[in-house]
Amino acid sequence: MKNNEEKELQSLRDEILEMTKRLEIADKEKAQAGELGLHLLKEKEQLELTHEALLKEFEVIRSELEKTQQKLTLFRSSQCNAEANELNQEMDEDSAALEARFADKVKTLELAKKHLQEQLIVYKSDSERLQQELILIQTRVEELEIERKTLKEELKELRTREQQLIGKIMN
Repeated sequence: MKNNEEKELQSLRDEILEMTKRLEIADKEKAQAGELGLHLLKEKEQLELTHEALLKEFEVIRSELEKTQQKLTLFRSSQCNAEANELNQEMDEDSAALEARFADKVKTLELAKKHLQEQLIVYKSDSERLQQELILIQTRVEELEIERKTLKEELKELRTREQQLIGKIMN
């Protein structure tokens, strides 16, 4: 009789050890999931900040382009007032050079805009992916928390049974 109780007591002790190990593993997984979630949130915030900075830079470049175009318009209208043919020729040459520079700048700005739009698409995609990963991590954390509570309750029950068996053995 005592041999069976001792076996059952040892079995309970082994089960308590196993439950304790599983609880420790679940706690570690929960901590890792939390750290990963924080890392993903920080990465998402950084991507959003970069996106905002790129949009601001794009707006500045667009504003500069508009100002440059206004200057070109003013320059063209002022050339109509030129009196000398030689002056008109110089202005035409200058205008052509400016137009070429502005055309290059417009191309550059359009390429920058295209690049910014592509980056925005990538950042939005990354943001959505990170949001999905965060949701999965949060779900896993909730599952681990439920498992941890269950393991704690089982551990408590096993310890109670162990104490009862020890009491029976002692009596």
